[in-house]
Amino acid sequence: MSHKIGHHVTTYIYGRPDIFIYGMHVAFAVAIGICGLATLITLYRVIAAEVVKRRA
Repeated sequence: MSHKIGHHVTTYIYGRPDIFIYGMHVAFAVAIGICGLATLITLYRVIAAEVVKRRA
């Protein structure tokens, strides 16, 4: 939110809901990125375990 408004922000700015919505979009985008990375790591580990299991 601070990037959008141009100064340090720690709470909701009354009369500027667009700033809050922008901050939520950024927060959710980061959360989606982290969840996507976790999913890719999990898929890699599952596939790698299957390959090792088939070789044994």
